[in-house]
Amino acid sequence: MWQLWITKTVDGWVFSGDFDSVRATTRRIIELEEYPVSGIHLQIFVETDAGRDDEAFGHYAHTGRKARYAIRRRIKDDQR
Repeated sequence: MWQLWITKTVDGWVFSGDFDSVRATTRRIIELEEYPVSGIHLQIFVETDAGRDDEAFGHYAHTGRKARYAIRRRIKDDQR
């Protein structure tokens, strides 16, 4: 399960929904940005102090024309 977070200002992130896959989450970004494409580039945030690689990959990010987006893995029973 993946979560989409959106920010249009430096004030903070807003939760925008849960998705079954990174592909589905990315499709939502494409819809919101109204891109005439079927894919986008994502950046990876890596937390260097994390213990394991799966913990180190904090989130995927995309900077669009309308907003900034973060895709992060939803941890079971995550409280957002």
